[in-house]
Amino acid sequence: MTSSRFVWYHLIFGQGYEGLWDDVSKQILTQSSPAVVSSALSAMMDLLQATALSSTNTAKLLELEDELASSLRDIVSGRDEIETSSFHEDEVALLGAITMRVQLLSARRNMATWIEDDDNGKQSSSWDIILAFAERGRLGHKEEEAVRQHFNKTP
Repeated sequence: MTSSRFVWYHLIFGQGYEGLWDDVSKQILTQSSPAVVSSALSAMMDLLQATALSSTNTAKLLELEDELASSLRDIVSGRDEIETSSFHEDEVALLGAITMRVQLLSARRNMATWIEDDDNGKQSSSWDIILAFAERGRLGHKEEEAVRQHFNKTP
């Protein structure tokens, strides 16, 4: 492909492709239905097959992972001891949705680097947060059962 054709192709299709990534990411990050999130993740896996657009894929995947980690960290923000802190019903529901997303994404991609990332010690890693919530399981909060179910499935 000549350089002018490449530029034209990228201008025409690149923005549409990025928009498609944004739409798929939005579905992954906002939906609470496992079927919808799973379908969006399947679409994401299809997008990742476009090797000619690997730089866009990498950037969009990093954005998705950052948003997912941020949403998890936001729930525990301002709490020193996750294991013994109290959480509102809406926070528990949100945590259940986030853990479902992590579980479904982990089933399709190796998330080890993402889950252990602590921003060079500046933040808790997603893994630390997940383990802290798993520890809450021994306290037996019935309203958090859905959250624990997703933790049990997370690889």
